[in-house]
Amino acid sequence: MKFDDIPFFDARQLSRLLESDDPAVLRSFYELFLQQLNEMQQALPSHQQLIVVADLLMLAHKFKSSARAVGAMRLGEQMETLEAICLQQQPVGIEAQIVMLQRTGEITSAALRALLHERGADGIVPQ
Repeated sequence: MKFDDIPFFDARQLSRLLESDDPAVLRSFYELFLQQLNEMQQALPSHQQLIVVADLLMLAHKFKSSARAVGAMRLGEQMETLEAICLQQQPVGIEAQIVMLQRTGEITSAALRALLHERGADGIVPQ
């Protein structure tokens, strides 16, 4: 599958992983993920900040699994790429990947918030 074919968000992924479509459970996981996504975005260094490769490596490794588990597939792929770039210590690649991650994080967050809003408080049933 080409990178551009990877969805930003797959609403079916989490229910498949949990083998459950309980709306309250799914909502809880999604809300926790949104909180983690916000924290991840804040942890990414900006242009002016010093990049600590070891910190980025740990962030990427930790967050790629969470992203994939809830269905944020493109974000998971980009975290895996960041992890590989950090291991190879490619400063230019790291900066470019951070920019992509920030944008993908924004799109993923918006997609997940839209899903939560669409399904309301009483039901998230992936289609």
